[in-house]
Formats: sequence, C-alpha cells, structure tokens
Amino acid sequence: MKRAAMMVAVLGISVCGLGQDASKPAQSGQTTPTTGQTAPATGQAAAPQGKRPPQAKTKEEYDAYNTAKALPDGAAREKAADDFAKKFPDSELRIVLYESAMNSYQQANDADKMMEM
Repeated sequence: MKRAAMMVAVLGISVCGLGQDASKPAQSGQTTPTTGQTAPATGQAAAPQGKRPPQAKTKEEYDAYNTAKALPDGAAREKAADDFAKKFPDSELRIVLYESAMNSYQQANDADKMMEM
C-alpha cells in the first residue's frame, strides 16, 4: 500500500512539473526558453503592445475637443461633435466625442438618441 501511495505521489509531482507554464517572461538577464532572447533588465520598460489611445494632432484640435467634451447636455455635445467632425474630418477624437454624447443621452434616459449616436 505504501509503495502504491509513493508511486501516486511521485507521478503527481512529475505531472505538476510538466504542467508549469513555460510562456511566462524570464527574470531579467535570462533567456526565454521559447525564443532564446534575453529579457529586458529590471527598470527598463518594454515597448507597449496593442493600441494607443486617440490623440489630437494639433493644439487647435485639442482645444476644440476639450471645449466640446465640457458641454453639459447631450444635445449640445451632439452638435459640438458634429461641428468638430466637420472641422477635423480625420481626427481620432471624433469617436470619443460621439461616445460622450451617447453617454449623456444614456444618463438622460433617452434611448432613441443614444442609439442614434
């Protein structure tokens, strides 16, 4: 019985060892097992992955965005977002302003206008 228990324990430990995740980043200065590349040293930031937040291209665009974002109600924000989209048609901030207008309509419990935004 002891022999069977020991075999089960050894087998369980070996299975747990094989189940370890090898894709975790290595400590600084060590090589990763999958790529063989050296991990960045502690204190160095790795390059950001994925999308970056929307940004204004000019100060004028940024000021217009802040003015439109500060308006109190959904209708004013909608008009400001439309004006902003006409003035800056290739701006990354247009979407943020329309989302802000949509959220204002949602808080005002106006489902039709919220869906329109």
